[in-house]
Amino acid sequence: MAVSTQYRFEAERVGIETIVRAVDGKTVQFGRVSCAACQTHSELRQKFGAPANRLKQDFQASGWTGFGKRPLCPQCGFKPGVPAKPTVPTRPELEEPPMLPKQKITKAAMDQMPAPTSRQVVAIADALAEHLNEGRYRSGWSDHRVGNDLKIPAALVAKVREDLHGPLKGNPEIDSLRGELSAWFAIGDDLRNRLNHLEQTRT
Repeated sequence: MAVSTQYRFEAERVGIETIVRAVDGKTVQFGRVSCAACQTHSELRQKFGAPANRLKQDFQASGWTGFGKRPLCPQCGFKPGVPAKPTVPTRPELEEPPMLPKQKITKAAMDQMPAPTSRQVVAIADALAEHLNEGRYRSGWSDHRVGNDLKIPAALVAKVREDLHGPLKGNPEIDSLRGELSAWFAIGDDLRNRLNHLEQTRT
């Protein structure tokens, strides 16, 4: 079951990303929101057809704030008059285990890969459903990282990806760097807002 365009639009308008993946053989819908300050993310499962506003309310009930502007996790969010808890900006990519040495993925390398097992195809398809969006990897992800996580050669990931989704759109490395840059700009904006808030409450 696919998520309707209207539902996806309504969710993205308030900063919530909709994800559909297979869980125990069933198609399941999740909402994901990422913190504009520390880049951590949280997911909540939701029934198909439920209003997007309900998903926002569920996230708010767990402590998330700033929907429609700058979503903040319970740790980074703050209420007027209450100093925010200091956090250290981090990039999720730096917290991941070291990746295996990258080898250039070529058409020849993909052709030389043995046929993937059904288990490998399912694992790769699930990872792509989460980290690939309209032919582009989400920030920080690539064939190499998916392969590293699944302990599968990156060339085999690329082979299955092309069979399922076709060639990648754009340049994955440029898209990844652009995403990281946007995240750091968001962190800088959030720190300036916090500084202004503290200065106003102490004057």
